[in-house]
Amino acid sequence: MRWPWATTIAIIIVGLPTLAQFTVAPSLLEKLERNWTLIADGEVWRLITSLVVQDGGPAGAIFNLVALAVIGFVAEQVWGPIRWTVIALGGALGAELWGKIVQPLGAGNSVAVFSLAASLAAVAMLRGVRLQRFLGVMSLAGAAVLLIIGDIHGGAATIGAILGGVLAPGSASSLSSPETSGADRQQ
Repeated sequence: MRWPWATTIAIIIVGLPTLAQFTVAPSLLEKLERNWTLIADGEVWRLITSLVVQDGGPAGAIFNLVALAVIGFVAEQVWGPIRWTVIALGGALGAELWGKIVQPLGAGNSVAVFSLAASLAAVAMLRGVRLQRFLGVMSLAGAAVLLIIGDIHGGAATIGAILGGVLAPGSASSLSSPETSGADRQQ
């Protein structure tokens, strides 16, 4: 196992503004959230800054940060830091764009977490053993439902699943079949 640097850095990048939002700078959410009216007026940076503040209150913020730590750690063990970053940011930015249609106002890092989780579900579906494949299919079915009902997380999960499927063939996945030796998994 390697230290999850991308996950650690992401927790710091998200955690510090989130902490500030709930302590010394309560107006930070309004200044950084995804607001498509303001994005259309040129504040394009909100597509990124909306990922570092939380619109779900303190409980939602804690949940999002814990989810980032847990899912992020597992995803980074599977993908490594570079592919982890591509999947997390690709899914998050894609979801922010999808948000123009389904949720023009909002914030949170949950879209990055959904993207990472869906990438793992795609790997499980493509390369896992029977139970892993089943769980991967069920997870992606849930993501499809979110997409169909117009939830922003469905967009993130869809992009994460696509990226996971594209990146999976060459990945050194920890979700390996029984035929793969322990030495192969550590490469």
